[in-house]
Amino acid sequence: MKRRVVRCNNAHNLLGIVLGDIGRFDEAAMHFGAAYQYAIVVPSQFGNWRVLANMANLSRKLEQAARTPCHATQESEQYFTAGIKTSERVESHCREQQRLLILIDALSISGLLLTQHGHHQEAHKELNEAWSLACEHKLRATLPLLGLELGRIDVINGNIERRNHDRVGAARGGVVSAFAKGGGAVRIDGGDSPIAR
Repeated sequence: MKRRVVRCNNAHNLLGIVLGDIGRFDEAAMHFGAAYQYAIVVPSQFGNWRVLANMANLSRKLEQAARTPCHATQESEQYFTAGIKTSERVESHCREQQRLLILIDALSISGLLLTQHGHHQEAHKELNEAWSLACEHKLRATLPLLGLELGRIDVINGNIERRNHDRVGAARGGVVSAFAKGGGAVRIDGGDSPIAR
């Protein structure tokens, strides 16, 4: 019984992620709701805090979809607020319980939401903390995305030269340098896979 509940939790959580990525937001929310209910019953890899972080990321996607090209709408403001509140709740819990991977995700989601909303200084703070934790604990898989987003904020803020010289880590330096040069895709220090801007 326990294994079945865990499999259902994992399946619903993963379906929520995929459906959110393809813009089927109502279905994604339904699956995250089911995953959250299963996570409360039986703890698993996709526990309730992981599901909540994914729900915050769904709010980020909804905020982005509800935004008009030039400004936020009332609907996008609601998604922004919901996403930030959920991320902050997850961050607080994960700091107390030392759940590093979920904390990095929650910081990243907050940073991305803040960036979308034009709060670049606050976004930089969140993303930089996620970057520092990932470097400190050698979690290299998260560095390209974080480096790209930090590089984007550095370009917006006009800090590109300083960032190119004072950051430790080839991945982030490569992302910032490539981003500053422009182009349709960014390659990290000659890597094989492009990361779309």
